[in-house]
Amino acid sequence: MRFLYPLYHLYHRYFRNHRNYNDDPPPPPSISPLEALQSSLNFVHEWSIFFNVDESHNTEHSKEALFWFLEIMKQQHLSTDPFDSTTLLIAMHGIILHDVLDKKYMKDNSQLQSYSILLENHLRSVLPVEEDVTLLMRVMDSISYSKTVTEDGVQFPEWIPETGKWWDIYHWVRESDLLASYNLTRMIHFRFREIPVDQYEDPDTWSVVVTDVLALYHKRIATLLEKGLFLHPEALEIAKHLHYISSLKIQQLSPSVIVPEPEWTFFTMVHKVSWSSMLEPSIIRLLQTSK
Repeated sequence: MRFLYPLYHLYHRYFRNHRNYNDDPPPPPSISPLEALQSSLNFVHEWSIFFNVDESHNTEHSKEALFWFLEIMKQQHLSTDPFDSTTLLIAMHGIILHDVLDKKYMKDNSQLQSYSILLENHLRSVLPVEEDVTLLMRVMDSISYSKTVTEDGVQFPEWIPETGKWWDIYHWVRESDLLASYNLTRMIHFRFREIPVDQYEDPDTWSVVVTDVLALYHKRIATLLEKGLFLHPEALEIAKHLHYISSLKIQQLSPSVIVPEPEWTFFTMVHKVSWSSMLEPSIIRLLQTSK
């Protein structure tokens, strides 16, 4: 029964303590912004353990997406007035947590519903305003590529305003996730998740993986710019750079040449994003320069 521990732990942290939320709302969060963000990262970590999520969608991806958001903000602060800290923090929580309700890793709708409750109650523990919790849940449920890119073209939810706080939050979360998709190593990790470990060294396995990665890259990643998916000018400039770099690196992937896992880092845009040395100092600087 030890395999149930992560879910039991999450239940006691996020569900049991708030099961009477509508009758007795919890007090506003008393933890610091950095502690709250770390709490969201811990939530992703526990979710990843429970569902055996690979590096393409676990905390490594959350940190990488957050890294690109901070890069966007470095450029944005040079050209616009500072954003308020509350807006920035809501966006950062969304960026960290955006994959928790990913159906690819859940067996059925009951698991999805359970984790939706857990996620919502976690957000209530880090965001003091109920409306922000509700809207951020809607953001995370509607930013995926499959929901924004349709046969009729790019479509964003009608409830997203054309300007303002939630326009920024929605597109920051979405764009940060898309910038992380230029990481070709993520694509390799994701494809390998469906393959038994004892087949990893099989040349045929590598050929199948790379063939799939190349097809996905050319169908989706290589077309992100032309589809107009980056609306913040700063995100667009970063995407142009990553597009160019990834187009060079993808040429090094060959179905007939096996690349050992340690060398996958060649196909990565940002090597192992560190919370303490890379993200935390940038978050502190961002919040210090916000309203």
